[in-house]
Amino acid sequence: MMITVGLDHGGRTYFNGKALPLNELSTMLRHAGALENPEPVVVLETEMGAPCATLDKVRALMNERLACGKVGHCDEGMQTVWRDLPYTGVGVP
Repeated sequence: MMITVGLDHGGRTYFNGKALPLNELSTMLRHAGALENPEPVVVLETEMGAPCATLDKVRALMNERLACGKVGHCDEGMQTVWRDLPYTGVGVP
């Protein structure tokens, strides 16, 4: 299962394409972190020019709610690169 978290250049945050305020994003991430079968891969996509302070907050929420550093189910980049996980090619996508 793939979940997309987005941040646009205006600082608006998204969960699977739906705009959500940061506090609601936090709740959605907590629910996503509780999913087990299958465990989701959460990809953070940011638009060029996104505010750094908001990006730092989103990354911190993902780390806190999803334990990204512990379980490795978080990625950052363009969804098209991560869509077909597990990656079986050569190198890192």
